Amino acid sequence: MKKFLTAFDLKILAVVFMIIDHFAYFLPSYLPGNLALYLRYSARIVAPIFIFLAVESFFHTRNKQKYLLRLYLAALVMLVGNMIMEMIVNSQFHPTYLVGISQNIFLTIAIGVSIVAALEWMKKTTGYQRILPFLAIYFLSIAALFVESSFYGLFMFYVFYFFRGKKIMFVVYSILPIVMLVWQLVLYQGNFWFHDFRWFILAAIPLLMLYNGEKGHGLKYFFYIIYPLNIWLLYYLSYALLSK
Repeated sequence: MKKFLTAFDLKILAVVFMIIDHFAYFLPSYLPGNLALYLRYSARIVAPIFIFLAVESFFHTRNKQKYLLRLYLAALVMLVGNMIMEMIVNSQFHPTYLVGISQNIFLTIAIGVSIVAALEWMKKTTGYQRILPFLAIYFLSIAALFVESSFYGLFMFYVFYFFRGKKIMFVVYSILPIVMLVWQLVLYQGNFWFHDFRWFILAAIPLLMLYNGEKGHGLKYFFYIIYPLNIWLLYYLSYALLSK
C-alpha cells in the first residue's frame, strides 16, 4: 500500500473535521435529524491524528524544550481565552444557564508530550536516578485523565510512543475502542449509537496508515490559531442565535 499522506495533509484533514465537530457540538439544533451526531462520529479521527503527529513532532523537532513550552503556552492562552469568552457571552446575552468552554486540546497534547519526554528521560537513567522520571510519568498520567480526551488520549500517547514505527501499533491501538464498543453494545444494545462515540477513533486507522513520514508544507502556527478561534466564534454564535 502506497503511503502518500504527509503530516501537513493529516493536519488539514484533522482541522476540517475538527471544525465540523465543533459546529455539530455548539449548534446541533441547526442541523436536521441526527446529523449533528453523525458529524461528531466522523470527527473522532481528529484527536488520534493530532496525538499521533504530536508524538512524531517530539522526535523530529530540534528543540524539544521549546516545543513543550509552546504547547503549554498555547494551553494557557486557550484557558484564559475561554474564560474571557465566557465572561463576554455572560455579560452580553445574560443566559439563564451558562455552559463553560471545556475544549483545550493543547493541554491534552502538552501533558501527553511531557509523558513522552519523561519516558525518554527514563531511558537515559539507571538505578535510583529513575525515580524522578518515574514519578513524573506517574503524576502526568494521572493529570492526563482530567483533561480533554481523558484515558483515550492517555492510551493513544502510550501506544503511539511504545509502538512507534511498528506494524503491530494499529492492532494494539484497536484494543481500547473495540473493548469500549463491545461494552456499549452490551450496555445499550440497540441504542448504543446514541451514547459514547469515542470508540469511533478506530476510523483514524486508515488515514494514519497512509502517513509517509514526511512533514509536507509549513503553516507551523496555523493550528494554534484556527483551533481556539473556531471554538470561540461558534461558542459566541451559539448564544447570539439563542438570544434572538
